[in-house]
Amino acid sequence: MSIAKETVEFTLLARQGRQFVLRSNDGQELSVPIHCIPKGMRLGQTVLAEFMTSETRDHSRQTLAVELLNQLLKVDK
Repeated sequence: MSIAKETVEFTLLARQGRQFVLRSNDGQELSVPIHCIPKGMRLGQTVLAEFMTSETRDHSRQTLAVELLNQLLKVDK
């Protein structure tokens, strides 16, 4: 099994109540809680997140959302 690093670009699209909607560069849209977005991030702004991937990896929206939140929380610290 090969493992590689994948970089995914997310753009902050909109706020819906207590959630923000992000779109990845492959077109997937994700909703994340407002408190998980780094302070100062504005609509239209892009953030890069790096993930370790493998050929057996599930690239579902939920998986990407969890990994994105982990990346955002690292950036905010």
